[in-house]
Amino acid sequence: RHFAAALAASGRQRTSINRRLSSLRAFYRFLMRENLAPANPFHLISGVKTGRRLPMVLDVAQVNCLLDAPAVYWGRQLSAEHQDQRGDAEFAAARDTAILEVIYSGGLRVSEAMGIDLEDVDFLGNVFKVRGKGRKERLCYLGKPAAKALREYLRLRDARGLAGRREPGPLFRNLAGGRLTTRSVERSFKLYVHEARLPADCTPHKLRHSFATHMLAAGADLREVQDML
Repeated sequence: RHFAAALAASGRQRTSINRRLSSLRAFYRFLMRENLAPANPFHLISGVKTGRRLPMVLDVAQVNCLLDAPAVYWGRQLSAEHQDQRGDAEFAAARDTAILEVIYSGGLRVSEAMGIDLEDVDFLGNVFKVRGKGRKERLCYLGKPAAKALREYLRLRDARGLAGRREPGPLFRNLAGGRLTTRSVERSFKLYVHEARLPADCTPHKLRHSFATHMLAAGADLREVQDML
């Protein structure tokens, strides 16, 4: 205990202290196994509490830049040399904008967003059904920007013949008409993070954290936000 206290007094970080204690605990296990020590004194010493790091969140301006990024990114691709792929680019921009808007509007995990079917969305009631961990269902609020983005995406999806605007099945589809995968969204997300000039370690899950933070900052009740998540 004196050793651990001395490390703390010397200004060592708590994680560094715990690493040293863990190393010595393992070393004494080795000594006991080789009959070179009668006991392991470090079994009596618990680690130093480190506290939890707060998750990174985006401010409102950063979220807006991220939500605009698909249109900016695909618009730049078109202005270059791929005019023959205009339809694909417009579809990808509309779809990915809708995905980001829905994730932010409901505080979703990417896997939850990819699991939404068209029949889960109620445009009249401004809500949509989500299946979370353990297949637990909850209703999420569909904000006006998310609803607008979804309608534009569905219009283009219908025009491309991928699925009718009222055809049941996967909401978010790839260019072949199948359900879009979580991995595909994560790959595209990296492009949009770069486009919006956000930190490289920004992930789709940061939108979920940002949703909760912004709701609380706007005066929402903590318990209600927890229920939404």
